[in-house]
Amino acid sequence: MPQSLAQEKRGADVKTRTHPGVLSLAVSAFAIGVAEFLVVGVLPAIARDLAVSLETAGALVSLYALALALGTPFLVAGLSRLPHKAVLLGLMIVFLAGNLLAAFSSNYAMLLFGRIVTAVAHGAFFAIGATVASSLAPKGQAGRAIAVMLAGLTLAMVIGVPLGSLLGNQQGWRLPFFAVAGLALCGLVAMLRWLPAKLPAGAGGKIGTQLVALANPAILTMMALTTL
Repeated sequence: MPQSLAQEKRGADVKTRTHPGVLSLAVSAFAIGVAEFLVVGVLPAIARDLAVSLETAGALVSLYALALALGTPFLVAGLSRLPHKAVLLGLMIVFLAGNLLAAFSSNYAMLLFGRIVTAVAHGAFFAIGATVASSLAPKGQAGRAIAVMLAGLTLAMVIGVPLGSLLGNQQGWRLPFFAVAGLALCGLVAMLRWLPAKLPAGAGGKIGTQLVALANPAILTMMALTTL
């Protein structure tokens, strides 16, 4: 093979190779995805064990979503100026702690608080993680890097959540939360190992700028479709 063709092939391989830091984000995304939807499959078990109604237990899903929607813009705006690796590691530690709190919950209020903690960390992690994934990709490959990261979330819904629900209904609802905490620890270690030490801090964000987006008809239409 001529030298020029060999160099061209090596260059193509570099462009298509996924940075290990992006894979570490995908592992963390997998853990977060399992945690988000896992509780749906074990709501009856939680309601029985904590002596609450099924409707009350359902707030573990709805209030999680509310905390995610309301907390994410403020947290991202506050953290975006800080070094991104430190922020992502910190968010994953908070996420891990929230799941351990849920696993050790002795009452419903404690479990709900643990869920809200994980929800706030969840939203900010994906927002900042997507920025980091794109920054680690070769030129023109940012979309692919973000897709690899979000593949962790897809796999969580297809594989992790059903297995977690099965485990929770057979071995007790607390065990899946311990398993998610273990996954979060794997993601934490992977990010610590593979994310570059010097990731650039973001330019920062303003709450007003994000709220202005709510006046965009296209965004409002998609939100309405999703809600309905």
